Amino acid sequence: MDKPATPSDTWYQDTRQSVDAAVEWAFSHIERFSPFDESDCYDPSRLKVFVEFSIMLATYLKLTQDRQPADNWRAVKLVRSVCKRADFTDRTIRSPEILVEFAELCGVLRELGFQDLELRRRIQSAVDAGLVEQIERLPHRLLEVRVSLDWAGAVYSLPPMGELISETILGRPLCTPLLSREAVYAVTHVVMFATRFGLRQWSLPPQVPITRTRAVLCDLIVIACQDTDWDLLGELLLCWDCLGFEPSPLTAAAWVSFLSARQDDGTFLPRPLGPGGVTETNSKDGSTSNQPVDERASKADDFDLVYHTTLVAILAGTVRIHRTDLNVT
Repeated sequence: MDKPATPSDTWYQDTRQSVDAAVEWAFSHIERFSPFDESDCYDPSRLKVFVEFSIMLATYLKLTQDRQPADNWRAVKLVRSVCKRADFTDRTIRSPEILVEFAELCGVLRELGFQDLELRRRIQSAVDAGLVEQIERLPHRLLEVRVSLDWAGAVYSLPPMGELISETILGRPLCTPLLSREAVYAVTHVVMFATRFGLRQWSLPPQVPITRTRAVLCDLIVIACQDTDWDLLGELLLCWDCLGFEPSPLTAAAWVSFLSARQDDGTFLPRPLGPGGVTETNSKDGSTSNQPVDERASKADDFDLVYHTTLVAILAGTVRIHRTDLNVT
């Protein structure tokens, strides 16, 4: 059996320092996470960034209980103020395809201790109007619909969690070397949705054997390390701790690889820089593109390149540290 980790371990200190640096970077770029642009106009392309930032914020503050510093409150204020804007929330009816994002934001506010009754009312009205039935989603995305509506406190009619999970990619035997990046991201999202990114305890349903799931994650972690795919590796390590699996030599080595993605400013690259300052960035649909990174560019110019992996690093590191603290105390 592996020796239990303690806060005095080097990896613990390295992880905490990495999380602190990443959080500092995120809060110093808080205006870039807003769904409203420099002209204070709503920009649909920024909604995903805002929701991901909000989920990170709720997880980080909930697990660390770190709510005093001014930067934390600035971040909370951003989420609350955006969710109170009518020119933002009226899209719960106008844009059925993003109902889930609004439900997740409502859940974030509840997690932070705030009840936005107007936003919740709008979400419930959208559900009652049948918007959920108008959205075509893959099995793991349907799971996201259920989890997000539950998180928001909405009343809905969807199959039980176990039934939905059994219909996802985790509900069947997998040959991991044959999985596309899109499929691997589907695996990580099943776990992250079901555990609310580490905020809730979750037991695998009978249709998803725990030993098989652990073996799948082990294989995928190895593949992500071999590919130096740090964005995907971060999500896999987050899933490992969300499911309560014990640390192992494999995950210890994987964390060393993942933390090597950290840059001096606290951000995390999705992949190593290649010749000429080029990194291969990957979309969630598995497509790839080469994006040049000018060393002279400002950190704001690199925002789109690094923000997602940096948020993943905060989530994964926070859940990892929280589990260790619980075991020690």
